[in-house]
Amino acid sequence: MENYIEHLVKGKRGTKEYMERGVAIALPFLFMFILSLLSLPIIFFVFYFLYRIIYG
Repeated sequence: MENYIEHLVKGKRGTKEYMERGVAIALPFLFMFILSLLSLPIIFFVFYFLYRIIYG
C-alpha cells in the first residue's frame, strides 16, 4: 500500500500500471454496488404489489 502511494506521489514509472490495476480491482465492486442500488426499488415494488394482491 505504501508503495502504491509512493508511486502516486512521486510520479515514478509504473504509476499508470498501478492505477490501472486499482481500477480493474475496484470496477466489479462498483458495478455490483450500483446494480444493487438500482434493484432496490424494483424489489420494493414487487413486494408492495404482492402485499396488495394477498391482503387486498
